[in-house]
Amino acid sequence: MQTAQAYRRAIRKLSRWSALDRYYASVDDATIAAQMHSSSVKAFQRAADKARSRTAVQAVRRMTEPDETGVPRFVEQPPVLQHVTGVTADALRELFHGYLASVRPDLRMLVRSHRLVDGARRVVGVGSVGTRCYVVLLLDANDNPLVLQLKEAGRSVVTEANRPNASTPETLRADEHDGRRVVDHQRILQAVSDPFLGWASVNGHDFYIRQFRDMKGSVNLSRLSPRTFEEYVVACGLLLGRAHAQSRALHWIAGYLGKGVGFDRAMTDWALAYADQVERDFARFVRAAPWG
Repeated sequence: MQTAQAYRRAIRKLSRWSALDRYYASVDDATIAAQMHSSSVKAFQRAADKARSRTAVQAVRRMTEPDETGVPRFVEQPPVLQHVTGVTADALRELFHGYLASVRPDLRMLVRSHRLVDGARRVVGVGSVGTRCYVVLLLDANDNPLVLQLKEAGRSVVTEANRPNASTPETLRADEHDGRRVVDHQRILQAVSDPFLGWASVNGHDFYIRQFRDMKGSVNLSRLSPRTFEEYVVACGLLLGRAHAQSRALHWIAGYLGKGVGFDRAMTDWALAYADQVERDFARFVRAAPWG
């Protein structure tokens, strides 16, 4: 319930700001930490420190080894990581050049100061099963690495349902590049987005491109105390409110949520009911698993 309450209050507060102030509003780790108890700050700081260590340098250390000429190459780790050859390798180069055309001139110049030395197919998480995903390794003149991830973008479920979002119709046209749609919405929703975001297409498939492991991180919820968990989910509600406050439909959202706790209770009831449904679904899955 605290998450829904934090979201509703953030929406209401931001609806009173000017559109320009909402656009420039950002929430960094210091802002979040300032609202937490000291015991919670430690857990949050550990997660933040771990995220900062997830860089291209770390990825290269773990995923590559030098070839006979000393140039780092991705290590074969089938089925998770495998080199591509032939038509797929050509497609990967085409994607990379298409990506360069999609980014800002300053980013294009930066990326072009690197040379492409290797590429591989990488298995993605459960949420992206069935889509193509690649990683490419680039080195600058001093052999400092930059690793980019190229992920296939699926069709928007909103577009598939033929119900475009009234607040951002220009990003949900039926003929819109799906990779660009992902990039556009990420830039809208996130106060600080990956500057390397871009898009490209090859063989009828749309992709979006981003840095691989650019200090992304997460919190292990199972290891949080009840108090720290509560403060964490409140922070999530605040961040979601900031993201949705960029919408032209903000005042509609604020009006729908209202001033009372009706929305908070409705979301809580729905979440609890859904948790029960997940447990029932999992139990059915376990019973059916032996039968394939």
